[in-house]
Amino acid sequence: MQHHETIQFYKIKKRCTNRKRKKENAQFIAGGTNLVDLMKKNIATPDALIDITSALSDKIEIKNNSTHIGAMVRNSAIATNEIILAKNPLLVKAVLAGASPQIRNMASTGGNLLQRTRCPYFYDITTPCKRKPGSGCSALNGHNRMNAIIGYSEQCVAVHPSDLCVALAALNARVYISDKKINLLSSLKTFTVCQVIHHNWIIIYLLMLSLH
Repeated sequence: MQHHETIQFYKIKKRCTNRKRKKENAQFIAGGTNLVDLMKKNIATPDALIDITSALSDKIEIKNNSTHIGAMVRNSAIATNEIILAKNPLLVKAVLAGASPQIRNMASTGGNLLQRTRCPYFYDITTPCKRKPGSGCSALNGHNRMNAIIGYSEQCVAVHPSDLCVALAALNARVYISDKKINLLSSLKTFTVCQVIHHNWIIIYLLMLSLH
């Protein structure tokens, strides 16, 4: 694993100038259940990790007749929350269908939606893949039995790895996201398509989900 620096979110403004000068390849980290694996395999090689666990909401609330789930809500909290159990039980089934209890205790809702594909070609750094934009997709003409049959592109034929994401899409969830310049409300379906095709372009983190 590449050596890296860990920065707490409240220190970002102080270090902003130095980070630009050094051109550090920084990434956000919350639960780390996906990113740490990618770092161990040298797929993700950040120079610095920005810990955002204290910066995002970890609450589940009802606002304007919608269920709002903060990006830092742990997956295990979704599975036991009374609001979700009463109004959106499909989410509970989706969360319990994926990963182990230990992973669910660590994984955040935002990170769940932003996790990278489990395609074997993605994990093989010697093959063409969206890891290097424009290099192609090895799965298109390779072993792709477990990959997408609809909704894919020439850049990537992998399916989204999140069970929770599928349930949220079925419930027409919306995602509040933010990048360097704007705050944006997007449908989950649009958000996940952009993530597959332009993952490096999405330099944001999930702030809140809104379920109707």
